[in-house]
Amino acid sequence: VWWPGYDPMYLDNPEEVDTRVGDYYGFGFAPQIVMQGSFVTGAGSPGALGNLNQAKIDAIANQVSEFDMTLNAAIENGQLKVTGDVIATADASGDFRLRIAIIEHIIDIADAPGGTNGETEYHNVFKKFIGGPAGFDLADSWVAGDSIGIDETFDLGSLNIYNYGEVQVIAFVQDDATKFVHQAVQAKDVNITVDFENNVGAIQVTGLPNAVCSGSQSVSPVFTLQNNGNAELTSATIIYDVNGGSSESYDWTGSLSTLAKEEITLPAISFDVMATNVVNVEVTNPNGMMDESTDDNTATSSEILLAPTSDSYVIVEIRTDNYGDETYWEVRDGSGEVVDWGGNPNVGINNIGTGTFPAPAHPDMYGNQTLYKDTVNILSLDCFTFHITDFYGDGMTLPAASSYYRVKDNLGNIMIQGGGSDSFTERLADYEGSGVNNAKELTAVSSLNFFPNPAADQVTITFELVEVLDNVRIDVTNVIGQRVMSNEIGSFTTGSNQVSLDVSDLQNGLYLVSISNGDRIVTRKLQVQK
Repeated sequence: VWWPGYDPMYLDNPEEVDTRVGDYYGFGFAPQIVMQGSFVTGAGSPGALGNLNQAKIDAIANQVSEFDMTLNAAIENGQLKVTGDVIATADASGDFRLRIAIIEHIIDIADAPGGTNGETEYHNVFKKFIGGPAGFDLADSWVAGDSIGIDETFDLGSLNIYNYGEVQVIAFVQDDATKFVHQAVQAKDVNITVDFENNVGAIQVTGLPNAVCSGSQSVSPVFTLQNNGNAELTSATIIYDVNGGSSESYDWTGSLSTLAKEEITLPAISFDVMATNVVNVEVTNPNGMMDESTDDNTATSSEILLAPTSDSYVIVEIRTDNYGDETYWEVRDGSGEVVDWGGNPNVGINNIGTGTFPAPAHPDMYGNQTLYKDTVNILSLDCFTFHITDFYGDGMTLPAASSYYRVKDNLGNIMIQGGGSDSFTERLADYEGSGVNNAKELTAVSSLNFFPNPAADQVTITFELVEVLDNVRIDVTNVIGQRVMSNEIGSFTTGSNQVSLDVSDLQNGLYLVSISNGDRIVTRKLQVQK
């Protein structure tokens, strides 16, 4: 299950896990123990681990089953073939179902992403029910000697298998009226064979951004190769390019058994960004020999789009879920400097995916189920990155209409969005400044403050100057870029200066107040609240 936080094993098949955990058994916490269809009882809560003891296990183990079972499994060219028998050894009746589960016995952290609790390996991980979680319907009445055969084939290519050598199969007969398991059997030794001796396969290309800014950029693709031969794979050549341009070559060495996979982070490759971009990868020369099958040698990434653009500013909208204190976001410019941020800085970009709550409190943290809007200025052509993180690690847990993050351009178009029960620990997305507003920072202003902020009627603007300024003006714009106020305020000397601004005619909301002198400008945000 995903409790108590982010769990990549759960995400491989959440639908079938949810059906079995919630609809079938009704688990409420983990670990919670079911013994022959019922939560094990004792001094603690039903199913609590402390309620289990050896005497209860022995009592179940000593029961005589009404069924015998046999089970065999083999993998041939990625197809899992399962055979066996269910044989009645005594009369039996009930609402019987046969369920066949595919598991991975051990998944090591070297092959898979880590979980919330810092796991280094996972044991007996459920992957899939052959025939679905409802299983196969069996006769309700059995007489000693009755039997049925098991003969099923399943394409393992549809699953996220980390290590084919760890695949095992479990079959069990269960009475759905009582959830009592009458017999179970496990196929642990699964033979793996393919048609070729030396054959290397290209599985997928990942690790890429959804969008990149214009110009010359570089990416470091993550390529998954697979040994599709019977011989141990110890070397291969990987050739890759972007958009069919100049290619790079990488010589891989390692040790992979039949159908074993490995993720390889390839060295960065540079390219000139187009409207859509793809990374192409070809893998050849398994073990320094000719590949016996070239049908599986290439893979292409998902499209990398040209990042959207905005003039002058963007609007960051955050609609929090029931845990607003867990959210933090920031915008960085092309040099990596933080331009603006919002939410709980005690979460930041490092204190994330903890699987614990509450988050460390901070005065700036967000409230629950509340809409926040921030205007982030773009004063020049640059590539900006929006970064949002979550303390617990489950993202925003309410439907999309109730919790989301959005970045809108100066015309109100959505450039970046997410949330709405979309689990995440952190997300990154790029966008561009168009360069239309080429105003330079007004460095003569060493500080600029508003009081009060939020304001209802009159705002006092204080600013420090390090040089004399003539022809100074104040402009106020709303969040969709409309100028709602503009005043020439004259000349000012060095040191402390102060002017008053009447905002009584403005509607409630967020505004940008700019002090400018020719093509130089400094801007701050003002909240009007009456």
